[in-house]
Amino acid sequence: MEWNAIWNMAVVISVLEEKQGVIALGVSACVSRGCRRRGLFLMLIFSVWRLALRLSCLYVGWSEGGNGIAVTAAQVSLVCLRNVLKWVAFMVYFYDCKNWLLEKKVDVDKGSAVEALK
Repeated sequence: MEWNAIWNMAVVISVLEEKQGVIALGVSACVSRGCRRRGLFLMLIFSVWRLALRLSCLYVGWSEGGNGIAVTAAQVSLVCLRNVLKWVAFMVYFYDCKNWLLEKKVDVDKGSAVEALK
């Protein structure tokens, strides 16, 4: 699950930062280093949502025949909504991790500046 979060953030980085492939994956691993629990939590939420959608699809398919256009359209709409929300959540997660990393870097720089003055 944790690697899934890193992978999804790498996709976001490849779109927003225009880095591709292994470079985006490496940046994602470095940026998410201090925020991995949040990434794991995000993946758990979206995995449970995906499982619930699949189980509801199976239930409707077995109990009611599931051949209705309305049922299929509703399932497809919910899956598309889940995908959009997942990418928005990972974009926010990326910027949150990036800001956390920058704040940590500033704190370290201030700490070294304070030690240099002493």
